[in-house]
Amino acid sequence: MNCLKSSDLYAYLENELSSEVRLKLEDHLKNCPKCQRRLAERQSFLESIKNLPDLELPSDFAERVMARLPETRIRTRGLIFLAGGIYLLFALMVTGLIFGRQGALFDFCLTSFHYLFNLTTDLSRLILNLLQVGFALFKALKILFATWGRLISGFLPVSHLFFVTLIFLIILTGSLAWFLQRPGRFSPRSNHHESPAQ
Repeated sequence: MNCLKSSDLYAYLENELSSEVRLKLEDHLKNCPKCQRRLAERQSFLESIKNLPDLELPSDFAERVMARLPETRIRTRGLIFLAGGIYLLFALMVTGLIFGRQGALFDFCLTSFHYLFNLTTDLSRLILNLLQVGFALFKALKILFATWGRLISGFLPVSHLFFVTLIFLIILTGSLAWFLQRPGRFSPRSNHHESPAQ
């Protein structure tokens, strides 16, 4: 049997395991000093929690917390006018298409629908591409950090991994900022064909 999970240890201490699982766990505990130590730590932790005094909250605690929360207002008035305007425009276009089968109004509504359809498809493609790029960037960063973690974990103990990663990110950010702010990096090209001032 592999070493026990913390949830199994807590379930054992709380007598929440079936008798079959409990016997397997006890057999493992007899032969595994690491799990015995972890069990003793969790047992002392649970006992120290039981010794804590019971705290009673004041009766107006919830009201005081709610009073301290900032008031959130969603500004819906502008959104209502925007939605109403879009609905009115759409209704006018549909009316123009239905009743104005001939003439300038029909052509205008048909052209407007054509442009709106193209705009919608272009925006949909743009949003989809942005989502794909964001997802790919997320996966790349995940792979980068996993690789970095594996490389560093071989050299340092786990407790220092956070600080080393933080230092690496600071160096990476500084290098990127230096690279982007170098003089002449994004300056406009000068025109070499201009005649010198006389």
